[in-house]
Amino acid sequence: MGYALTKVPSKPVLIVTYKGEVVAQDWLNMFEESIPMLEGVEGPIYRIGDFTNAKTSSFLEIVKMAKVASKGTPGSTSDPRIRTLAVGQNQWVSLGRTIFELPQFKNKRFAMFKTLDEALAYVDEQIAMESKDKIQVHE
Repeated sequence: MGYALTKVPSKPVLIVTYKGEVVAQDWLNMFEESIPMLEGVEGPIYRIGDFTNAKTSSFLEIVKMAKVASKGTPGSTSDPRIRTLAVGQNQWVSLGRTIFELPQFKNKRFAMFKTLDEALAYVDEQIAMESKDKIQVHE
């Protein structure tokens, strides 16, 4: 398995830490493993993919990952509940982001960060803004 999936306690946040060679099947497995963690969570769910220690062997594998991620299945990157973020600076992460922005892969845009701490800080800001918006609507 090229990843570890964890849920941040008391937050709508999943962290996927990728290690070593990552292939499309890892993504399918991770999407399936995500489903029970999404149950009962209201509002957006932030999934941070930490690719700091990951690699892939080919451009074709990244295209395969984008295909499986864009099928709209529950728990996938194209699940409307999921807000995707990426951590990492290698060329594969940048290339993957570019591929996801193509129309055939649902024009999925996601924020990129250098560190997991930066991504978590961004998520905390987003959650705070969403909470503030909910409070203003009820006033």
